[in-house]
Amino acid sequence: MSKIELTIAYATLNKNYDLVGKMENYVRVKVSNGLGGSTEFKTKIVPGEKDTPIRWDEQFSIPLKAKSGAIFEFSVLDEDMSSDDVCGTGLFKPDPCGAFNYGAPQKYNIRLINGKND
Repeated sequence: MSKIELTIAYATLNKNYDLVGKMENYVRVKVSNGLGGSTEFKTKIVPGEKDTPIRWDEQFSIPLKAKSGAIFEFSVLDEDMSSDDVCGTGLFKPDPCGAFNYGAPQKYNIRLINGKND
C-alpha cells in the first residue's frame, strides 16, 4: 500500500455565493481507491470574499494501492444555514506511474468548474 500526501492550498472564487456578509468556504474531497472503497474528508471552514484567494493550506495523507485507478472528487462549498452552496467541482485521476514515483513530490493545480449555471 502506498500513500499520497494531498495539500489543499487555496481557491479564488469569481462570484460571491452569499447574499449578505462573507462566504464561509471549505473543500470536500472524496477519494475512490479503484478497489471498491472510498474515503471522504473536508478542510476547515475559512471566511472568504470574491476575487480574493481563500487559503486552507491543509495536508491529508491518503492510503492508496498503486495502479488501482483512484479518482479524486473535489468540491468547494460555501457553508449556509439551510444547505451549502456548491462553488465548484472537479475530478482528478492520478497517473499510476507519476503518482507513485518513489516518493518524489509532484504538484498539480486542479481547476474546478463553477457549481451553478451562470
